[in-house]
Amino acid sequence: MTKNYYSVDIFGQKFHRLTALYPTEKRKRGIIVWHCRCDCGREVDVSYNDLVYTNLRSCGCRKQEHNRELPRLLTHVDGTSIDILRSRKVPSDNTTGAKGVYFIRGKYTAKIVFQKKQYHLGSYETFEEAVVVRQEAEKLLFDGAVEYYEAWKARADADPEWAAANPVQIKVEKEGLDRLKVRFLPEL
Repeated sequence: MTKNYYSVDIFGQKFHRLTALYPTEKRKRGIIVWHCRCDCGREVDVSYNDLVYTNLRSCGCRKQEHNRELPRLLTHVDGTSIDILRSRKVPSDNTTGAKGVYFIRGKYTAKIVFQKKQYHLGSYETFEEAVVVRQEAEKLLFDGAVEYYEAWKARADADPEWAAANPVQIKVEKEGLDRLKVRFLPEL
């Protein structure tokens, strides 16, 4: 016997921060939508499936809290998170096994994103060539930025006035078709 999701009563049940209050007349893809109250006090309408089967945790207040805390949790320098640069985790949806390497139209394409800007590093016949180019760009940009920031921070901690007058700046330029040039300012 299958469950009839149109009539399941979840009144008063809590799903993370959301408590189901009553079913509405609304439907989302044929599934009943419940009126819920979040722990923050805000009320929202959420489908039964979203409450029960997804990772929905709040009315949106949890994400807003997280976004407010990010500057305190992560070190940002000139539009880039130093903490994220330290991570070399390959995304779970990656299909080639190498971060920043894609198989497009019969070739392997290498790309890198830095300071919210994407840099095309070229297209290659072999996966290995594309990986080497991507790794060189990571070393130049990511490792370079982390090393520079750590040196800058040591000086900044010793001389806060100097730090205030000399914020970190990272300038990236394309040099040829597949190479990047990086300047870190102020010079240390």
